[in-house]
Amino acid sequence: MDIPFEEVYMPIVIRLINQKSDINLRLCVIDPNSFISLRDALKNGDLDFLIYQKDFFNDDSDFLFTPLLARKFSVLVNQDDPLYLKPAVNIADLQGRDIWIWNPKYKLPTIQKLIDQIKASNIDCTLNNISDGMVLSDYVLSNNGIGIVPGVLYDKHDASLRYIPLDSNVEIIYGIAALREKFEINHGKEIIQTIKQAVEIAKSEW
Repeated sequence: MDIPFEEVYMPIVIRLINQKSDINLRLCVIDPNSFISLRDALKNGDLDFLIYQKDFFNDDSDFLFTPLLARKFSVLVNQDDPLYLKPAVNIADLQGRDIWIWNPKYKLPTIQKLIDQIKASNIDCTLNNISDGMVLSDYVLSNNGIGIVPGVLYDKHDASLRYIPLDSNVEIIYGIAALREKFEINHGKEIIQTIKQAVEIAKSEW
């Protein structure tokens, strides 16, 4: 999904796969906002595995899903924002703010749950959905509001923005989906175990 953390653990995956097996693992970046049907890409064999959010597959028993990370949401602010130095942000802190919420083309129930939670708090704020993470960051940098993104999108190399944990019980589970009937054929257990190992190694550096 082209998130910063993948740049850390994916090279480890490749090294481990090359060391342990003769599997030819080819990686490609998938844009969740493209016109490609992510489920069809798996069912048609265009992809053997897809790393994405769990709730995208919740209603489809054709898929197996293995969690890699569970993360809550982060509030994205720039250095000029009064929230910048807070260790955590609660929903009341969003009072009076213009908020850009990362929400892909294929809507995720978890994100809608967070939106409903914010609305139920009765604070006065403006909620805007946006599917492009780079554009969202640009809006925040240019003082056109603050962002709310899944915690897994955290980028420690971007010093111009700060990702502050949002105090909410809503979390997104990031992991690997595979078509159930092709799981064994495509070396499912071996590949997923290797990816989980790489994630654990990379987490210590992230």
